[in-house]
Amino acid sequence: MPIIGGSIVPVSDMQDKALEFEKLRGAQRMSEIGAGADAAWNVEAIETLREAVRTQGEKTGVRWADALSCSVRPVITYWFMALYCAAKTAAFAAAVTAGAGWGTAILHAWTEADQALWAGVLNFWFLGRVVDRVRP
Repeated sequence: MPIIGGSIVPVSDMQDKALEFEKLRGAQRMSEIGAGADAAWNVEAIETLREAVRTQGEKTGVRWADALSCSVRPVITYWFMALYCAAKTAAFAAAVTAGAGWGTAILHAWTEADQALWAGVLNFWFLGRVVDRVRP
């Protein structure tokens, strides 16, 4: 039996420790391989997104297709705004009908999530134009 640190250690215990160490090393290597694969996938996903955004602004030369393509974002935005406003109006009307005062109904209808959502929409439309003008 080998002597380690001044005490006698059975060979089977050493083999168990060596096996345990090899398992840990293998698990760490598998984790490294997985992280590398995730990183490669993320890089490819970003490149694909970048290419999709780049080609999105290109004209096809077909007038109706280009007009339809240019109208998608505004139409979806107006549609979303209409649905959102309708839902908020319905919530406000339900609160007032249930007996809440106008001020209370407004305060409960407009949340921090609403404020963040509208800030994002406004930034997209108005700051996007500024960025487009600055970009060569």
